[in-house]
Amino acid sequence: MLATLRRLHPLSASLKAGTWQGNSNLMNTHELYDKTLGIVGFGNIGKRVAHLAYGFGANIIFYEKLEIP
Repeated sequence: MLATLRRLHPLSASLKAGTWQGNSNLMNTHELYDKTLGIVGFGNIGKRVAHLAYGFGANIIFYEKLEIP
């Protein structure tokens, strides 16, 4: 999530290709703070992701399908 928000892949690719420009539009990055994160499934992994994202100031919404026996 953080790598996507900060556009690390395109920046890394341009650096490796030798075309990196420090003031390019790729430098416009985003923060996780005050963003809404939707999580499908709220098991152990979903809860952990929610906990970590909450620490960055994200708003959390989730969907959990309940199995009724």
